[in-house]
Amino acid sequence: MVHDVFVSYSGKDKIIADSIVAAMENNHVRCWYAPRDIQASEDWGKAITNGILKSRVFLIIFSGNANQSQRVLDELNFAISKEIIILPFRIENLEPDGAMGLHLSSRHWLDAYAPSWESHIGKLIKNVSIILETSIDEQQIVVPAHIEKKYKQQPKKLTRILAGIAVGVFLITAGWYGWSLLNNRDSENQELSVIDTSPLQESLAVQEPGTATATSTIPGSDDSSDGEVEFAEVYDSVFIQDLCSSDTYGCAKIEPGQTIKIGISGPLTGENASWGIDAKQSGLLAIADSVDLYGFSFELISKDDGGSASGGATIAKELIADPTIVGMAGHTFSDSSRAAIPFYENTGIPMLSPSASNPDLLEQSTMVYNQLVYTDKVEAFAAANYIFDTLDFQKIAILHGGYDYFTELATYVNSAFEAFGGEVVAFGEISSNETENQLLLTDIAAVQPELLYYCGFSQDGAMIVELMKSNRLEDVVFFGYSGIYGDDFLNRVSENAGEFYLATLREPRESDAKENFDAIYLNTYGISPGILTQYSWNYYDSTMILISKVKDISVLGEDGALYIPRGALVTAVRNLENYVGISGTYTCNIMGSCNLEGPQIVKVLDGKYAPMD
Repeated sequence: MVHDVFVSYSGKDKIIADSIVAAMENNHVRCWYAPRDIQASEDWGKAITNGILKSRVFLIIFSGNANQSQRVLDELNFAISKEIIILPFRIENLEPDGAMGLHLSSRHWLDAYAPSWESHIGKLIKNVSIILETSIDEQQIVVPAHIEKKYKQQPKKLTRILAGIAVGVFLITAGWYGWSLLNNRDSENQELSVIDTSPLQESLAVQEPGTATATSTIPGSDDSSDGEVEFAEVYDSVFIQDLCSSDTYGCAKIEPGQTIKIGISGPLTGENASWGIDAKQSGLLAIADSVDLYGFSFELISKDDGGSASGGATIAKELIADPTIVGMAGHTFSDSSRAAIPFYENTGIPMLSPSASNPDLLEQSTMVYNQLVYTDKVEAFAAANYIFDTLDFQKIAILHGGYDYFTELATYVNSAFEAFGGEVVAFGEISSNETENQLLLTDIAAVQPELLYYCGFSQDGAMIVELMKSNRLEDVVFFGYSGIYGDDFLNRVSENAGEFYLATLREPRESDAKENFDAIYLNTYGISPGILTQYSWNYYDSTMILISKVKDISVLGEDGALYIPRGALVTAVRNLENYVGISGTYTCNIMGSCNLEGPQIVKVLDGKYAPMD
């Protein structure tokens, strides 16, 4: 199908792009628009290039976000190479730089930043119709009600007022309204410090000559490092109804006095309780660091799903019954995540798992599921590649812990190593009985592997390392999976355990943010992050990302309630791009995989882990 316009935009401007596409299609301009026009099983890159080739006009929604987006630049480069008509629609008053500036500086612009981009929608549609030679009378252009309502009320707004940092009362008088704000905040508030104050809120009626009383802006979130206070636009019931009725899932409505809830779920009891406890503790620090949104605070709802499928389904049913739950920073385990996905898919609750890694979670063609960690297939490939190419081993044995997860990971390593040209001389499951494991290792020694790969619980892995010394395997290298990384494993093996490696998460790079988080975690819980699990920083980032996306798309109604369009939030999380967290930098692909770095290989040297890459 041939389209009129290919719409290129930064994922951070998704709400604006949605409105522009809606306006053009209301006026019979056919748009190609990702991710809407990409099929679930379709290759993303191929779909984008086909979309550009089948469109007559390339519309770039230019903003500061688009200026920094590699995706937008790649799309622009391809469109230029195919001699597609380029139409920049500039929604912010700034010049393109770098390669973007090279491509756009000589082109005709549609400036759409004063007083707002909404007021230029009609001009955009008119220009597109001229290019398409389907010129439309401006009087016939239909602008969606929620867009028209917004720009026609522009003169009534207090667009932005800055509150001072020092303690005091500032009286601001402008035309027909006035208000005062008491702001008592520390101007040197550092990133990751616990913030327990919120801006004073005050809603004023603005009376303009010849008009009815309208709702103005109110002090919103103090979300800046310099103590500035953003002021929220307050939208009337017509806008809210239009916004929520057009959203795929409708809106979550947070009434005054309620909190915006982020869920997190993992095993809080039993042998894997450290995972759930670490997730909860890191998530609570993220909540403490979050700044109130227009006076609405965030709350973490932590649940114990035992890490099982049945537990995941049970918790999901419980959480979706609460209309103030808007996002899930989990579940932490793959089995519980898999069982929970259908419930969140039906209700429009985005998931961002910090630690679930089973590849089939990303292969379910779901829009709500995303993950910060690489998949087991990626880890298996990295391990097999390092063993075969770097360590130059041709023959390995593989042992696993018996659970489905361990069996699948071991199978992935087996397949990857054989694909490289190596030979797996033994593949087996360990026992809880030490004598049986002695016999198992004796059989493995007989086939003379150069390396033993293991995936299972850390205590069993340490036992295997110790038994290798007494079963003619003392010269065989031990290679473990990511789950046994940590002080627990090191403490269980003796200093003369021999040479061994692990494939694991990349350690967070040192930064002020990490240093602050580490200190607060230790002071709060009496233990350093990374001890309970290696995912402490992921758990924090997962919660923080969801909070940031809620802030990006929420609107405040004149009834005092906060409205969060669920479908827009699902899309905003999936379109995450270049988010710099403590644990890494994340960009989500079309499947919801947000980790682009993959694992690192570490070697144990002098009782410590040493990164090898």
